[in-house]
Amino acid sequence: MAHALDPGDEIEIPFESDKASEAYEIIVGKCRKTFRMLEPQNGGKLTADLALLELDTGRCSVDNTITLSRRRLRLKIYKGETIPHDDHSVMILDQYGKIQKGRISEEGLTDNHITDYAEGLHDVLGICADHASTKRKKTGTKRKRITGKGDSGALVMSRPNTQTDFVYVYGIVIGTYSIGKDESLTIANTLRKVIPGVFHDRQEVDFA
Repeated sequence: MAHALDPGDEIEIPFESDKASEAYEIIVGKCRKTFRMLEPQNGGKLTADLALLELDTGRCSVDNTITLSRRRLRLKIYKGETIPHDDHSVMILDQYGKIQKGRISEEGLTDNHITDYAEGLHDVLGICADHASTKRKKTGTKRKRITGKGDSGALVMSRPNTQTDFVYVYGIVIGTYSIGKDESLTIANTLRKVIPGVFHDRQEVDFA
C-alpha cells in the first residue's frame, strides 16, 4: 500500500451510516512500517512511498484477484530486471472502480528538484494515456496522466491476454507529475526494485 500512513496507525473501513459503524468493528489492521525513500546497495536513491500493513483476516478478507470482462485474474508481482517494451501497455483500477488504460512512457524517472515530494522523485515509472504515448514523436501530442487525486495506492498492472490467467503488477501509484504547463504523468514506484530494499528475499514476496 502507498503512503499516508505512519507506523502504529489503525486501518479503518468507512461505512455509509452511523448504524453500520456501530454494528461492526471497523478497525481491520495496523500499519507496521513505512518506507519513504530507499538507498539500494548499488548506490543512489529509490522512491518507495510504501506502507506495510498487518491485516486482521478475521475481520477483513483479502482476494488478490481482479475481474475483467467476467474473467477472474490473479495478481503477480513482476520480478524481471526490465519491463519488455511490448508490455508497456498498462491499466490502473482507479478509486471509482474504473479501469484507466495507459502506457509506461518513462522508466527510471528522477527529479531532485520537485517540491511536491520530500527528497524528490527517484527511479519511478511515468505513465500517460495511450494515444499520447504512441503519437507523441510523430504529432507532438502532449502526454496526459491517467489518474487523479485519491488514486494513490492503486496498482499499475499489465494488460490481460488470452494465454494466461494472471496480470503482472509493475508498481503502486504515488501521484501525478507535471511537465511544464501542458504535460503530466501518473507516477508509480518501481515495485521490482522496491521489494529487495524492503525484504531480504524478493522471490518470497508476492500476492497470496
